[in-house]
Amino acid sequence: MLGISRLRPRSRGTQTGTARVCLTIRCRLKYWAFIDRRQGRWAESTKNLERAIELDPQNVGFLKQLADSYVCLRRYADAERVLDRAIAVDPKDSTLRAFACRDRARLAC
Repeated sequence: MLGISRLRPRSRGTQTGTARVCLTIRCRLKYWAFIDRRQGRWAESTKNLERAIELDPQNVGFLKQLADSYVCLRRYADAERVLDRAIAVDPKDSTLRAFACRDRARLAC
């Protein structure tokens, strides 16, 4: 398991202390979510990703990971809602559109 110090981002001169703390929390939540998901603790993983998105609502990577978790949990309507939100944040990302189409196809079956 990674040590917490390895999860702390490198400081940049233009960042404020609050931004560094917030980034650190987002990174920790993301990695905890990945670890929880890998170990089968889906509820904890989903909560950590949702919290990371609350801290950084424009992060398309977090949104996509949450949508992937919802798909694995067969919560397709939630996955579609999150992917639509991600597409609204980055409308030119073709990968997000492909995932959304894949999930809509699963709903049609």
